[in-house]
Amino acid sequence: MAARQSVLKKRKISSVMMSAEGSDAKEKLTEMEEDPKKTGQWWEEKPDLEGRTEREVKQWLEDLKQRNDLDFVVDDVACAGDNLAAMTKEDLKDLAGKKAGIIIFNAKEKLKKKGEKRKSISDYERGSEERQSYEFDVAAFFKRVSESSKLADNVSKKAAISLNNRDFTVGKDSFVEFLHRLHEAKEIDGVLEVGAPILAKQGYPSRMLVRDSVEDHIEDTLKLLDNGKRVIHYGTPGYGKSMTGALVVKKKMGKKLIVIQQGGTWYFVPKDFPRACVVKSMYPETMKTYAIAQAEVSGVKTRPIFHLIDPHSQRTTEVIVFGEIAEQLATVSPNTLQLNDKLRSWEKQHGYAMRKVEPHWENEDMKNCYEKCYKNLFTLDEYEKRLYFWGNNP
Repeated sequence: MAARQSVLKKRKISSVMMSAEGSDAKEKLTEMEEDPKKTGQWWEEKPDLEGRTEREVKQWLEDLKQRNDLDFVVDDVACAGDNLAAMTKEDLKDLAGKKAGIIIFNAKEKLKKKGEKRKSISDYERGSEERQSYEFDVAAFFKRVSESSKLADNVSKKAAISLNNRDFTVGKDSFVEFLHRLHEAKEIDGVLEVGAPILAKQGYPSRMLVRDSVEDHIEDTLKLLDNGKRVIHYGTPGYGKSMTGALVVKKKMGKKLIVIQQGGTWYFVPKDFPRACVVKSMYPETMKTYAIAQAEVSGVKTRPIFHLIDPHSQRTTEVIVFGEIAEQLATVSPNTLQLNDKLRSWEKQHGYAMRKVEPHWENEDMKNCYEKCYKNLFTLDEYEKRLYFWGNNP
């Protein structure tokens, strides 16, 4: 009985001590939560970018920005860890500015060395090579994609190479079919006969009326692009932004590598198109890395990439930021530009982009458009109803 009372007494004393120390323990726990090093962020525990998500990379960039008192937009740099690891110092300087870009580059290289050292120690401690993590060879993968795009069988079928993160497939694509038709199309009497719906959009005509004002508009755009300016073709739906974007693409074919954004899909048109297939992807960072890799071996020294951004009406779609290695043209409505944060961020990069309003449609233009492009699609009455609905533009 005496022994039992002794045990109970000890438990009571222990309980009182724990209660007394409760507030201190809670304060220590709070301190640990507030201190990233004590809680153990991934770059402290497993310092390696490989396999890290965009969210994890964003956390690391926020911490790096705060510790070094840097001035850059984290969202402009954040991406999957594998993609950030592949970026050069020049890439990061374009995205974050000179000082921040250099610091981010040095930090990610330091992180890479730490990760390799930690991996090496860990593997040694395990005593087994079978447990080494598989390192995906991005360069070898992109080489296989490029070789597949040049295979005679794929080229003859006008196939599209669909690029995923770590594999690719070969198949047909309606937008790629449009690009082939656009490449072959000839302008006769102010009309470009494509033979397929413009931009592969259902209900669009297969002919483009190339007005004099549009030709001047495009020539002015080309001069701005040649001088390194980023341009926005800006106007309400129906004014012809997508059409002028397609006409600029036609003029760039064979001269530049071309990346075209159509909503949430990106298309890479090689410089030797159509002797090589178009590569497409729904992964913007994968497409960006692939395009940059192709630009490095293209032989084009000044802005080797032409980048057309057409997000359609999607408000949350990503926008690839290429920096100084690309000529960049966006075709957007005022509503899309206002609501898409990524697009507005792109517009502000290195100073605001040049906004060019699409040329106004005169009555004579609309009459010619119906006669030459729409007459076989619907009646004049239906055409006039559409003009009224879209604000007096076709």
